[in-house]
Amino acid sequence: MKSRQIIFILTIFITACSVKPEWYLLKSNELDFEILFPSQPKFSRQTALLETGKQDFNIYYCDSLANSDDNINYFASQTEYSGSLMKLYESNPDIYFDNKIRNSTESVHGKIIALKVKNYKNYPGREVRIDFKNGETVILMRIYLVRNKAYVLETMSYASKDYNSSQTKFFESFKLIE
Repeated sequence: MKSRQIIFILTIFITACSVKPEWYLLKSNELDFEILFPSQPKFSRQTALLETGKQDFNIYYCDSLANSDDNINYFASQTEYSGSLMKLYESNPDIYFDNKIRNSTESVHGKIIALKVKNYKNYPGREVRIDFKNGETVILMRIYLVRNKAYVLETMSYASKDYNSSQTKFFESFKLIE
């Protein structure tokens, strides 16, 4: 009888430990989007001085190694650009995508593994996989241009855990609040 009780208690304990926590729905009416994170993200607003003037970058991020997740971290950012700059990007969005992808790749001393068109509804987009740390880590980014705003979604994972279900859940949960 006691062995059955012990097995029952162990089964409950193992089941409770193996259940992954619910994901956190980030809904930002201010930044016009929502997305799921594996835990509540932190927020940061960074300002850079570009050739076109002062630019704010609104960033939500969370590290997930403590959650036993397949990815190291997650990022979702939104940037609103000036009208004149967006006119250039609207007429030729490849200029924006090429610059963003090149700058992101160079900033981590990485190399592009894969690049493809990945639009969001009727808005232009790209998906890029970047080799980071000489094959140890992979950065997966999706970038969308929506009117005068750019949305950049990103995960970083160990190469052995690339193409995982948490990446899919994160990227596919992105929605514009229109």
